[in-house]
Amino acid sequence: MIPSNIAAYHEAGHAVVAATLGMRVGRVTIRPEGEHGGRTEIEHVDFMAASVDDRVMVHLAGNAGTWLNPAAYDVSAVYQGTRDDLDAIYALLGGELEDELVTARFGGAGKRLAELLHQEHTQRAVHTLAGMLLEREEVNAYTEPEVAKLLIHLRP
Repeated sequence: MIPSNIAAYHEAGHAVVAATLGMRVGRVTIRPEGEHGGRTEIEHVDFMAASVDDRVMVHLAGNAGTWLNPAAYDVSAVYQGTRDDLDAIYALLGGELEDELVTARFGGAGKRLAELLHQEHTQRAVHTLAGMLLEREEVNAYTEPEVAKLLIHLRP
């Protein structure tokens, strides 16, 4: 079981980065769903219309978001929720991580993600959304104006 504070920052990372890249985000939850410790629902049309590099960034953002968590002391818990994201990245890039071309694209998206998450307004949004998730377990940008406002202000 993934601790709720790790899941909150993981899902907040996905949601904030997706919104920053212009994707519409709906429901974000840290309620366990099957084997998952949470879920971020991104409009399928937006996600599929995004570049492969942007989609890789969204998948990487879960793990990156957990490192913004001031209580991320349990490294094994941080990586526990990352396996599905890495599998999705490998599928998107069509190869194994050892393949040089895949590694180059993976690394390029990772560099862009690091630059994005070093911005103060992006970090503030991750902390704010993670706090909402810890308080309520689930938020929805389509039905909750404060969540919509937070994510819409991130859009390009």
